[in-house]
Amino acid sequence: MTTQGHIIKVLLLTLAVGGLLAVGQCADLQAAKKGLAARDACTAALVYGQPAPTDKKTCHPVLVTLVDRARAADACDDALTGGPDSVSIHCTGIVQQVVIERKVALDDLARLQADQAAAITRAETRARNSEQRKTRNARIIQTAPRDGDGLIVCDARCLRDRAQAGPD
Repeated sequence: MTTQGHIIKVLLLTLAVGGLLAVGQCADLQAAKKGLAARDACTAALVYGQPAPTDKKTCHPVLVTLVDRARAADACDDALTGGPDSVSIHCTGIVQQVVIERKVALDDLARLQADQAAAITRAETRARNSEQRKTRNARIIQTAPRDGDGLIVCDARCLRDRAQAGPD
């Protein structure tokens, strides 16, 4: 074989190997694109609230777990504005315990506020009665009999009798 034939053979062999490499790289590129498309599908499913694909190659289990926990937390947050039944369905035991403790605290607060209001009412009544008593006693003293110098001529017993008799 001539040198020229060897060169052509080497060139053809080089082209064949290069073509095989190119085909291999193309296959790798296709696999990479497929993998990216699967990951994009996983991300889109997780972001938009759809269930994650169960294929471990598509969605990493840690990612699925984290997203599931975030979704559960969102559901619990929404349930907190609802009644106790929705909290017991959507929230963990710790959150349920905090909700119960909060309800107990709010009930205690309401009871204490009612007790405080009753105490204020009693204090106001005592103050009003005391003021009325002082006013009545001052009126009894002012209307007591006096001598020419303006001194009261009625002793303590006399004043008590006048107080029991009522206003003049």
